[in-house]
Amino acid sequence: MDEIKQGVPQGSILGPLFFNIFINDLFFIMKNSQICNYADDNSIWIKDKDTDQITIKLNQEMNLINKWFKDNSMILNGRKCKFMILEAKNNRPNKAIMTINNNPLEEVNEAKLLGVTLDSQLSFEKHIKIICKNAGKKLSALARLAPYLDQTKKILLMKTFILSYFNYCPLIWMFCSRKSNNLINSIHERALRIAYDNQSLTFTELLQKDNSTTIHQLNIHKLLIEIFKTIHNMNPDFMKELFLAHTSSHNLRSSHFVVSRPNTNRYGLDTLTHRGSSSWNLISNEIKASNSVRSFQQSLKNNYKEAKLCNCKLCTEFLPNIGYLNSQY
Repeated sequence: MDEIKQGVPQGSILGPLFFNIFINDLFFIMKNSQICNYADDNSIWIKDKDTDQITIKLNQEMNLINKWFKDNSMILNGRKCKFMILEAKNNRPNKAIMTINNNPLEEVNEAKLLGVTLDSQLSFEKHIKIICKNAGKKLSALARLAPYLDQTKKILLMKTFILSYFNYCPLIWMFCSRKSNNLINSIHERALRIAYDNQSLTFTELLQKDNSTTIHQLNIHKLLIEIFKTIHNMNPDFMKELFLAHTSSHNLRSSHFVVSRPNTNRYGLDTLTHRGSSSWNLISNEIKASNSVRSFQQSLKNNYKEAKLCNCKLCTEFLPNIGYLNSQY
């Protein structure tokens, strides 16, 4: 953490032990918020329906943290600190003001955190544009090399250097807008056309030729695999809080989850808790009863054509100027 390094006394050793003590101390001094830590990245967060209360509480927390830094002969670099308020609509009557050492912090509408670009509306449109742009650059390079490569090498390069962009943290952004999903599908389709040197087949036919599915369908499989791992105690405990079984006293392998009723369609339906529970309830008990992650994954792959594993807006038929057909939207 750069903010820590600036104030470490000369001759001190900044190592894992020191950092663990630092994080543990912060947990104790913070009263109204929580801290998310990964390596040297730390994010403080708080939730409340009143943005004014959020501002007041976070400023109080920052004063406590700043005092802790001073008490330990360190300097908190406010220039590297920013804040973002996640809200449904940007219609606050008063502008939020956060300060460190009486210096105002910059409020941003988007920020990159551990490789994922978050926006204040949690639409992830900017993040998807970025990964599609990066994948598009690699796709252009593959197109230039394609005439000199056989099909096996082209397929390998496609999956390794292009489709791999969509494998990073997909559970966070997978329930995106139809516009963003169409952008992902366009990259996927172009990649398949170059790999198989075919301009006449449809996207669906190219997927069949490749024996694969869309990125969204692959992400649904990844979500179900994470649920399977959670049920079998292979994931952190916080994952268990996302999914509630109808009866917790029985084996969850063949049980159904309680599907939460969202407050709104936009900010309730497309959540891991709601969509994950719904998708888990759609798979057969035979698949749920798999005895390993590998067998569960293989069962999903073998049955993806027959089973409808998701009923989100991306998996629901949509007609322009008419809307979604036979859906909850």
